[in-house]
Amino acid sequence: MKFLFHYYNVDGKYRLSGFSEWRWLTIMLFVLAAIFSKGFHHPDELYQIMEYMNVYAGKATPETLSQLEWQYQMRPWFQPILFHWVTTPLDWIGFGDPFSKSMFLRVLTGLLGVFTFSLWSLFLFSNRENEKHRDLTFEISLWWFIPYFAVRTSSDTIGALLCLCAISFIFLDHTMRKKIDWESIIGFCIFSGLAFLFRYQTLIVTAPAILWMLFIGKINLKKFFTSIFLIAFIGQLEWVFNYLGYGGWVCSTWNHAYSNIILKVSHHFGTMPFWGYFTLVPEKSFYLYGILFLVVFLFLWIKKPKDLLTWVTLPYFIIFSFIGHKEVRFLTPLIFLAPIILSYLFDEIKNYLGNRASWFENSVYLLLFLNLLIFPFINFKPANRYLGLYQAVYENKAERETLYVFYDDFDRSKNHLRFELNFYKPHPFKVEPITKLEDIYKNLLIATSKYRELLIIKKSDHCKIIYQSYPDFVLRLLPDKIKNRSSVLSLARCQPKKD
Repeated sequence: MKFLFHYYNVDGKYRLSGFSEWRWLTIMLFVLAAIFSKGFHHPDELYQIMEYMNVYAGKATPETLSQLEWQYQMRPWFQPILFHWVTTPLDWIGFGDPFSKSMFLRVLTGLLGVFTFSLWSLFLFSNRENEKHRDLTFEISLWWFIPYFAVRTSSDTIGALLCLCAISFIFLDHTMRKKIDWESIIGFCIFSGLAFLFRYQTLIVTAPAILWMLFIGKINLKKFFTSIFLIAFIGQLEWVFNYLGYGGWVCSTWNHAYSNIILKVSHHFGTMPFWGYFTLVPEKSFYLYGILFLVVFLFLWIKKPKDLLTWVTLPYFIIFSFIGHKEVRFLTPLIFLAPIILSYLFDEIKNYLGNRASWFENSVYLLLFLNLLIFPFINFKPANRYLGLYQAVYENKAERETLYVFYDDFDRSKNHLRFELNFYKPHPFKVEPITKLEDIYKNLLIATSKYRELLIIKKSDHCKIIYQSYPDFVLRLLPDKIKNRSSVLSLARCQPKKD
């Protein structure tokens, strides 16, 4: 990877103006997001990784897992076992609770994100022709969705980051030195193999990259077949980790593909037509951001068909468009590449637009400004609103104590607090309903999910609020209609009513 040395002086300092400042800003933003954006973007991150980690550690049994997925043996064990090994030292120093462990893993994932974006920014910062182009590169880590997704401990995120690291080695080497050396090939293979172990779908990115190296990058057949062999060799570790988890030789890659593609198990969670991502992406990204980046990708695919970024993104988008069940997180590699490609193509898009270029440029910078307003609300609050309540329960509930919850209008069918996130529980416990108002005059630990339920607790002088998701001064500022419709979580300790 000799291209890296292109960016250093003899004294070891960066030659690129602004790169060092960008690096420290990115580290700060990603670490802060890892600390404050606790929880998960999608429950799969919990059910398919953290709870498998608990089973491997002996803290839970397979019966607590999704029995459908356990039956098909479709989940790989590499990530849960690796997470267990990485977090075990936290048990030795007194930070073995699930909240400390998950935060530690988010920080590590965020640092992997910093490394990934640093590799791509080396190339983007080297373009000194246009100062605004470099300014746009500086703001890569400021787009609201980048730190948010980069600190998630899901297989989607880690697989995408490792995959993009792999692609960066060959992209930068070929762009800067007009050839791809053995060091870049080996780096590409190692990171591609690791990406496969986290999420096998990353092969849809790395396979076209290998073909691009052969047909466009002009590598020889020795490098081509060596790349395939090394990635396949690392990928075989899946069998070893699955043996440690399942107790037998299991190919979870085949099982997952068979159950979701042939048996269509994923269709139970909803399907969308082929063009679904063209509506789903804007819908999940405040519309204007999604539209901007869809346009940028379309420009890349149409105007630069031989570019490596086209080869690794277009097949991925097409294949996932044909899959009926669609979620934005499935496009995580494209999400991370979106601001990189915008910076990469910024001047070309402006030149293509001609007299309309100022409109495009002003729109991008307007969205960046609005992005700064959105950024803290996305990245500096819990990704899952229930985590604060779970932590309060973890710290205040006795081992054999039952947790009581309010049901809306005391109706069992309207319960919002099911406490199904086993990873964040101190131990298995019972959750019982409060069926009538008089029940709160007992010695109980009570969780609520509505503002009106919180008011009932506050009016009882024998109940003490331990936790509430919004402070009182915020609730006082909100109109009653908003408060009554909002999810206001709380935990209270009530004592028997004194006569």
